[in-house]
Amino acid sequence: GSDVADDAQYYLALSYFVQEDYITATGEYDRMISSYPRSELVEKSMYELATCYYKLSPEYALDQKFTYDAIAAIQNFQDAYPKSEYSDAVKKYAADIKLKLSKKHFESAQIYRKLSEFEAAIVYYDQVIIEFFDSPFVSDAKFYKGVCNYKMDEFQKARLLLSRFIEEYPGEVKRVAEAKEFLEKLKVKEEKAAKEAAKEAAQLKNEKS
Repeated sequence: GSDVADDAQYYLALSYFVQEDYITATGEYDRMISSYPRSELVEKSMYELATCYYKLSPEYALDQKFTYDAIAAIQNFQDAYPKSEYSDAVKKYAADIKLKLSKKHFESAQIYRKLSEFEAAIVYYDQVIIEFFDSPFVSDAKFYKGVCNYKMDEFQKARLLLSRFIEEYPGEVKRVAEAKEFLEKLKVKEEKAAKEAAKEAAQLKNEKS
């Protein structure tokens, strides 16, 4: 209950932080924030807590528990201190994490597509497109989503997505060329399907007559 208790708690957390024992540091920073909410050291504690989780966040292919903890800590800090001197650093943390998660979802989609699990792949491509709409993986996600629809014989969806891709990303020459090839193949498949349908209809008519 002394006047220096918050200082002691903060410096205890900082000691672990400086030693890069980020897991222990998070517990001490949490204790600091919850026990001394009116302390002038709360802002630094919340920033350093977000930094701990950012440092603990692993490569995209691994479990992302600490990444989501970092997202929560970053959001809490931004909500509490929107004009903080640490705002730029925290925004960089958020951008790096967003890029990591978008890559994770995109690579998951790629794995499912290569396994011919097209519906599952589309779910992950949609997450990239919707949740991470400004990431560098969005254009490829849109292209491969159209490819998945093509592979599933969903002709109308595939044509719409691939045609839209060509319109939205004219500068991606290689992908545009591939999209046009798929559209040509799609046209052939549709014509074949129409002929088979007409043939079956004619046979059915002959049988009835």
